[in-house]
Amino acid sequence: MAAFTELRVAATWNLLDALGIDRVTLVGNSYGGQMSLAMTLERPERVAKVILMGSGGMPDLKPLPGLAKLIGFYDDPTEDAMAELLTLFVHDPSAFGPRIREIAAGRMPRALREDVRRSHLATFDFSAGGRIGWRPEELAKIDKDVLVVAAREDRIVPPEVSHYLSRHIPNARLHIVPNCGHWSQIEHPETFANLVDGFVRGAF
Repeated sequence: MAAFTELRVAATWNLLDALGIDRVTLVGNSYGGQMSLAMTLERPERVAKVILMGSGGMPDLKPLPGLAKLIGFYDDPTEDAMAELLTLFVHDPSAFGPRIREIAAGRMPRALREDVRRSHLATFDFSAGGRIGWRPEELAKIDKDVLVVAAREDRIVPPEVSHYLSRHIPNARLHIVPNCGHWSQIEHPETFANLVDGFVRGAF
């Protein structure tokens, strides 16, 4: 977990304090999953349940080409690069319909903001000695019910990360979504919504 993640975790707790929210169920996709794990380990008394979707958290994992393109987006931050990146997040690019170029163009003004660029680069800067995963004995300390959702065709974070997390978190349940990339909420929204709803209600 990089030092910048620690700052984001602290900011999230501060926001929840300001809103008067004492206990939460965390839902985290990708990097958000790592934040959810960090928050759960830091203040377990404030976490009810955890849902991880395509989450990071496995140490010593070599980045897939898709993640490498995400990390290096600002080496050449163009509309073409954004469109290519969007297609890597899904198994079937037709999930975006015929508007992939339009969506990419719409995202560019925000992506080119200096604060967004700075935040992106800091997220993936591990030079400060930060960490990006947890050892089995650390994950074993998580006593919450955890739903781990993995996409079988994920090209950003491989499903093996979800298998690793589900093996070492004692009360974890693993669900594999077929024909799906990194964003199951985009490609299979009903499936993901039903999983979240059932898990939060205690149906499984």
